[in-house]
Order: sequence, then C-alpha cells, then structure tokens
Amino acid sequence: MRTEVTKAVLPVAGLGTRLRPLTYHQPKGMVGIVDKPLIHYVIDELVSEGIRHIIFVTSEGQTQFQTYTDYLQADSEWKQLGIKFDFTVQKELKGSADALLSAEKLLSDEPFLVYFGDELLAGKESSTRGFIKNYQKTKSPILVLHKVARDIVERYGIVRSEESKTGLRQITDLVEKPKKEEAPSDLAAMGRYLLTTDIFNWIRKAQEIPTNKKEIAIADALGLYVKNGGELFGWVFEGDIFDVGSKLGLLQAQAYYGLQHPEFKEEFHKFLKKIVN
Repeated sequence: MRTEVTKAVLPVAGLGTRLRPLTYHQPKGMVGIVDKPLIHYVIDELVSEGIRHIIFVTSEGQTQFQTYTDYLQADSEWKQLGIKFDFTVQKELKGSADALLSAEKLLSDEPFLVYFGDELLAGKESSTRGFIKNYQKTKSPILVLHKVARDIVERYGIVRSEESKTGLRQITDLVEKPKKEEAPSDLAAMGRYLLTTDIFNWIRKAQEIPTNKKEIAIADALGLYVKNGGELFGWVFEGDIFDVGSKLGLLQAQAYYGLQHPEFKEEFHKFLKKIVN
C-alpha cells in the first residue's frame, strides 16, 4: 500500500438540521463564514498541506459545491495548483459510513483523509499536517480527538483509549453517540479521520450486523475494526474547535475568522470592543 497522503473525501450531503432555517436554501457547507463559504476553509487547509485530489460526496441534486469549485478553478492561482475535484452522489442519507462507500471507486490502495464539515479547527499546526506527520509513526488509521463536556457526549463518537509508544492515544473502543452514563470517556472523535482502504471491508461487516439504528457511522466500522485487533490511534488537537454545525459555533467562528481577516480585522476588532463595552 502507498503511504503518501494525497487525497481527501468531504462528505457534504447532510441536511444541516441544526442550522435551519439557514440550510433550507443552501447546503451546510455553503453557509458563509466572513467572506467565504464554510467548505472553503476546509479546502484551504487541505491544499496548503499538499492535498491535490479532493472528492465531494453530495446528495441528489446538490450542485452548489461543483459550481463553487468551478469558480475556484477559473482563478489563475488555483489553476497553477493543479487541484483535482471529483464528485460522487450518496443516493440515500444512511449515515457517514454509507457516504464514504459512495467514494470508494475513486480511492486506490492508499491512505486518505475524511473531513466532515461540522467542525472547523484552528491551531498552530493544522489537523492535516498533524495527520500526515503522525501517519508516518503508525501506518494505521488516526482520529482527531477533543475533550467535550459530559452533557454533550451524545453528539459524538466517544473513545476509550490508553497511552502508546507513538505518543498518540491508542484507541481500544469507539462508541457512536453513547448515552452520558454509558460513555467510555470524555474524548470525542471530531469528524476528521485518516483512514486506509481497509475501512470499506469493516463498513460492510458493520452493515451486516442486525441493529435498530437507521444509520451506520464510520465510528461503528472503526469500533468493529478495533474489537477485531485493528490498531487505531488518536491525537488530541491543540487549538480552537468550532462546532459550525450549530448556530452558536457558527457565530463563534464568524468572530474568530473575522478577527483574522487581513482586510478588516482591525475595524472589526474596534467594533466588537464597542458593542461589548
């Protein structure tokens, strides 16, 4: 298997129900943060770390992402970067694992990134750089982890883990959206993964297990993989994480990225000080 990381999958077919009514007329990934859509921040991070093939998993009739990437590729600077965008359709919204299966035909035997648009991560080191660096230590799947409050663990995949020689957390169990009293820890997977193509076998095995759940998540497949002896690692991201799938998180991201913007950060800072005072 090739070890260089050059591809990323962006599942963007979700309905964005927590952001309604903003998402009645546009996909969640196209909601604006300052002067760019949310998904642009994810693309920027990937491209800055050398990712050159980005695969979108959309829903039926969801054309806005292709329209936007066409706009990007019309720019002369983007043309020089040589980014390839591909699109595949998730015919039914049956969970994150099903979304990933929709992209299988566009992935060869190599590691790849999977980034969902529910969080934006801002730190001294990007999550993409961290993934690429840490994969050279493990040659195994890796998750971004973050401590969350116990009363919101039901929103996330929660891990049980222990220290390892790699300096990362070795994950021994992964539970998708557990009840608060059943959560194995307060460390949550943040919807960003580095995976190998072995994941597709584990997704299919997870789909074969009888369950009352309507959706199968990537966390379900990874949990099965770990229980069968697979090595899975996680690293705790150091920096700010914005839950942009929620209205409060979106507002916080607006403020953060507004204060970073080279054109109007100073004026925006003055404005915020004025209204806070």
